[in-house]
Amino acid sequence: MEGAYGAGTYCTGEGEAKQCRQLGDLEDVLRSSRDYDAQLDAWQGWHSTAKESRRDYARFVELVNEGATEQGHANAGAMWRAGYDMPAEQFAAETDRLWEQVRPLYEQLHCFARDRLQQTYGVEKGQVGGGLIPAHLTGNMWQQDWGNLWDILQPYPGAGSLDITAALEKQYQQDMGAALAKRGSGADAKARFEAGREAQLQVARQMTERAQDFYVSLGMPKLPESYWAKTQFIKPLDRDVVCHASAWDMDMGGDVRTKMCIKPNEEDFTTIYHELGHLYYDPGLQPAAAAVPERRQRRFPRGDRRHHRAGDDAEVPQLDRPGGHPAGKPRGGAQQPDAHGPGQGRVPAVRVDDRPLALGRVRRLDQPGPLQ
Repeated sequence: MEGAYGAGTYCTGEGEAKQCRQLGDLEDVLRSSRDYDAQLDAWQGWHSTAKESRRDYARFVELVNEGATEQGHANAGAMWRAGYDMPAEQFAAETDRLWEQVRPLYEQLHCFARDRLQQTYGVEKGQVGGGLIPAHLTGNMWQQDWGNLWDILQPYPGAGSLDITAALEKQYQQDMGAALAKRGSGADAKARFEAGREAQLQVARQMTERAQDFYVSLGMPKLPESYWAKTQFIKPLDRDVVCHASAWDMDMGGDVRTKMCIKPNEEDFTTIYHELGHLYYDPGLQPAAAAVPERRQRRFPRGDRRHHRAGDDAEVPQLDRPGGHPAGKPRGGAQQPDAHGPGQGRVPAVRVDDRPLALGRVRRLDQPGPLQ
């Protein structure tokens, strides 16, 4: 299934007009386009690639539940919930309690976003099903956050802008120019392609180095040389891969890596902070940090949600600190008194909007339901 996911391709047209796109290309449409039909086509196209995996996934669910029951759990959901600081049966109740705390803010954010989408696409297209936000208009294939909608959602246009995507694109163009210069003015198509790949890798590494600087500023060690040698920074040409970002500790002894297909945009830049948060949270980096004071070597308890919380928390400073910007400072007009920093208003759109998604996952763990 993972191989099928990585190779998933959506094609349109016939003959010379045939166009095939994989997940990264379709994500670019949701991220940048404001064409309603183009976004709907990209969203539906990607989801259509999963149909062939339906039977395998159904079997996978059976096997996972079977393995969980053999270990003494009611099902896979109960097994997952058992890995936290409470009995598994209390997990859903605690999730509901936390959701009720954030629910008023989420409902206000949802209402505000829906209104802006209706202003952009019209009342009929800006909502579905009596007030729901169309999934393909959230700027994210999985509706995990709405940060890519900032051009629509920003409450104070011109109040100082951390235009991270523009800064990264400028850096990429500079890297591209340097790569082309090395190949001379008569570079052919192959040389220009190779220069583009070199520039993609260079800007991806620069973005990662910038994120590393944040953790080093907290007293943590630099990533080991093996990280830079073994990490997948950009999409390889010789094979299909799952580009969904992930972090890996290969041996609990310092061999840490991330796996991404980095592009020069704010979403990927923020994701790098998140993935490095996994690595710095993990005890596997600790042997490489012998020179760091003991208070900075705290070994945190393991757990998937703790890991993700560490990654999520690392993203927030990047959204609203001048040092998190690739150019080092905000850009643009005068600061409005109510703006509270160029990026601070983005935090709810990035971290509050996915709470119902997380809640839904918890509530469905014991309710397999139909696979769709």
